Amino acid sequence: MVDRNAALMTKSWLELRLEDFKTISEAEDKQRRDQLADYKFSYGDQWSEADKQLRAGRPMLSNNRVGRYCRQLNNQHSGTRQGLQVFTSGKGAVKETADVNQSLIRRIEQISDAEISYTTGGDWQVRAGVGYWRI
Repeated sequence: MVDRNAALMTKSWLELRLEDFKTISEAEDKQRRDQLADYKFSYGDQWSEADKQLRAGRPMLSNNRVGRYCRQLNNQHSGTRQGLQVFTSGKGAVKETADVNQSLIRRIEQISDAEISYTTGGDWQVRAGVGYWRI
């Protein structure tokens, strides 16, 4: 039998989380749209929708000068070693344990092709201002 109080508490907790999500989503909406526009602009989509409609049927020239600088930064980013680093600190920290954890992390990175995530996150960071990857 389902405990009614637990169900109500769970529902209210879920409703609170949904309200939090809606608040955050509304607060970040303009920023996300601007980031997407910046990303598209860096790849040569430099005409607004209104301008595209006004020029329908006529040529639209795009002179993408931003792309080369983005590629330069991405190449510099690709030349560096990305990844997680494990250090010992605090009470009872043992270097051998840190080395084992580092080896496990390195293996997981190899198996999961983490370099692709690092590169994609770096590309978004350069082109849109925010780039990330998660574990």
